[in-house]
Amino acid sequence: SARSLPTHRPVQFAADGTLFLDEGWSLTAVDAQGIEVARVKAPRFGSTLAAATVGDTTFWIQDRGVLRWKRATHAIVAGTPVAKRWWHAEARDGAPYAAVVDDDDLSRLELATGTLTRLSSRAIFALCTTGARIVYARDRELHVATLADGIEVAKLTAPAPITRVACDTDTSIAYVAAGRVHVVALGTSERPYEEPARFAGWGRRGSAIVEQRGTRYAVELATATGVAVPDGPPVTPVVVDPFRTVVIPHAVTVMRGHERVAQLALASPSGDEAHVRTLLAAAVTSQGTAVAMLWFQAWLPRRPPDDRGDGPVRVTACDPNPRDGTCWYEYILEVRAMPSSGTSEPELRVRFDSKYPSASGWTEPKVATGALAFTHDGSTVLVGFEDGDVAIVDAASGKLATEAPHAAAVTSISASPGDDSVLSEDRAGEQRIWPLARAVGP
Repeated sequence: SARSLPTHRPVQFAADGTLFLDEGWSLTAVDAQGIEVARVKAPRFGSTLAAATVGDTTFWIQDRGVLRWKRATHAIVAGTPVAKRWWHAEARDGAPYAAVVDDDDLSRLELATGTLTRLSSRAIFALCTTGARIVYARDRELHVATLADGIEVAKLTAPAPITRVACDTDTSIAYVAAGRVHVVALGTSERPYEEPARFAGWGRRGSAIVEQRGTRYAVELATATGVAVPDGPPVTPVVVDPFRTVVIPHAVTVMRGHERVAQLALASPSGDEAHVRTLLAAAVTSQGTAVAMLWFQAWLPRRPPDDRGDGPVRVTACDPNPRDGTCWYEYILEVRAMPSSGTSEPELRVRFDSKYPSASGWTEPKVATGALAFTHDGSTVLVGFEDGDVAIVDAASGKLATEAPHAAAVTSISASPGDDSVLSEDRAGEQRIWPLARAVGP
């Protein structure tokens, strides 16, 4: 459940579910039900960088010092202000030490006393989950040390300057160097993770070209086998036409690059409902004979006459509420013949429904992202959705099939030159190539 809390910076959860909040000149404790249980005014040492609870004390590490909050009495004890501003700090619940970095040094901070002990010159660092060990890096050198005494327990040299570090348990660490993630289990060999391959273009029919670390590979899609081709074979690039749609009252101008493809006149809504329509995407067949349009539309009932007797008033905005049915919204695909001028009536209209019924009994709409493409022969339209699905729609009959290639929202779609495969990409950056099964059936 969600609760609105009057605060600026939620900083720390305690083991019992208490949430500690930094509200500028006061520190606040909120229980698991969102009820404020304590609020105390506190001196300021700047912005809060980290917090940790040890025993009955919560330590607030700010950029100029440490505040200690005794939870039993709600008393605030301020430490001595530090001479140099801290830029980053990390602490762990139950651990008596934290780590801080200023302009010059990485240091261990003893929370109870505020004592600082220098560990190294300024470095990027991370505490392990137990708080017992610290991982820090300077240039290509990676160090692992116990935080209590600063004794080094491991040292590694990376192939390139290290840009980020992380630590899970006291024996499992990771770092990023030259764009690659390296995972190391201390006492065993390093496990580098290869840079992911990215789609580079379509090869001959039944193959795709991918690129990894500057090398191109021709991948046979039927067998998923790849052969390195350093010189790079001829490829058919994925061309996503930069469609630009200009919506004017009751008309849509479809542009491809700077070329005007068509201007389509649309009928005005009529009846007892306000009709709100937004064009999400448009695509044109490679032959230029048809255009597909993906719409979001909402239907809003007229308001009853107001107290002044001014008559019905149209609702101008839609905030869908499926519980009481005050607004019905849906995603519609229309396919129209490309006219030389004037109006073109839809030859096909498909509404996309999810498989989940709403609280009022009707089917919830399936939410489209705006990813839209024709196959090269113009016979099929591909539509991407927020749930990772791709709809495969027969452009003549409206017959529909669905694939589920992704776990995140689909952001782009492209068919191979032979229309036997599809490349799709999701919001997380994952690319997938999968065989195109045409929509068939009654």
